[in-house]
Amino acid sequence: MKTARQLAIQTYLPLGLALIALQSFGFYILNERLFASAWGMLSWLAVLILAIVGIQQFKKSNEGFASFKEAFTIYFFTILGFLLGSFLIMELLYLLDGGLIERIQEYTFDTQLSMMERFSGKELEANEIAQLEKALSENADKARDPKFLALGLAAYLAMFSLIGLIVAAVTKKNRPEFQ
Repeated sequence: MKTARQLAIQTYLPLGLALIALQSFGFYILNERLFASAWGMLSWLAVLILAIVGIQQFKKSNEGFASFKEAFTIYFFTILGFLLGSFLIMELLYLLDGGLIERIQEYTFDTQLSMMERFSGKELEANEIAQLEKALSENADKARDPKFLALGLAAYLAMFSLIGLIVAAVTKKNRPEFQ
């Protein structure tokens, strides 16, 4: 019987990496606009589901029991694989295609502009468009900075760790003391 850590490292860490690799290279090959769309968020949902399935599989192989620590360990390593994969894949894509950041920035600008126009019901004025362009260009400059990427990774890790604490608390099932 594998421990939670062994299962997480051998199975779910690589699955998290594979999920983001498939998504990133798929988006890059099929249509780069997908990087700036809501479809990218589906991978976050998929990795959450993958982590929960991992906890359930561990419980099944462990006679239906998983402590809070075991549940969180499986969840955490799945998320960690996804986040590290995100960082490495995007860095690789930026190295292979130096103009990718600018194109994603343009797609993001177009997407946000159309959303703002749709929600407001009118076309935006020139000064509003200029403010949006300025904010996006500042973020694009930061996207190349490894410190900014590491800070973003840490923020995502903290956010998903909080979700993981909730998932682990809900899915845990301790062994009875007198068994």
